[in-house]
Amino acid sequence: MPLILESYDSLPYIDSEIPQDARNKATALVENELRATNTREPHAALPTQRDATFSDLMAQELYRVESGEPRESGIDMSRYEEPDEPSTDDDAATWRKALRSAYASNTYLGSRHINLGLLEEWGKNAWLLGNSQLEQILKSLDHELARLKEEVDSVNRERKLAQEGSKGEILALEETWKQGIGRLIEVQLATDQLRQEIRQPKRVVEP
Repeated sequence: MPLILESYDSLPYIDSEIPQDARNKATALVENELRATNTREPHAALPTQRDATFSDLMAQELYRVESGEPRESGIDMSRYEEPDEPSTDDDAATWRKALRSAYASNTYLGSRHINLGLLEEWGKNAWLLGNSQLEQILKSLDHELARLKEEVDSVNRERKLAQEGSKGEILALEETWKQGIGRLIEVQLATDQLRQEIRQPKRVVEP
């Protein structure tokens, strides 16, 4: 089941929507900046990357995977197979070695048989107990997730109410600011026009 994350709007509720042409211009500026930036070389502020060191066996395996060669070795399955009985012509040392190998195999198979018996008798209960514990953990995480969602929704509602409550004041301040900018431009234009009028007679007097 894919993980679905919910997103919450963090932008102010009272701002007007950005026009599409403005978005396109901003996107074009960002793309131009990205093209001018070297994205292949690491940034100078990044720490120097340390060289990885591997053992000879790991380096050999990495080389095999990189070159696409098939795996030639793995788990030695011969240790789990029944040992071959020496022939009657072999000496006593060969027979003693075969006997030690048989004792080791018998001990391993005996332990394996006991473990399989315990797994068959108690494995189901252990599996059910493990599932029960996982269900409890899942319920706890679900409760925590629901609590956090409720906290986020509560903060979001408070933020929305606070912004909408200040909407009138913000709009009034924005309109006052626009009017102030407009008057400032008018005064600047009038000042420049007056300065030109003052300088005009001087140009006439000059030879």
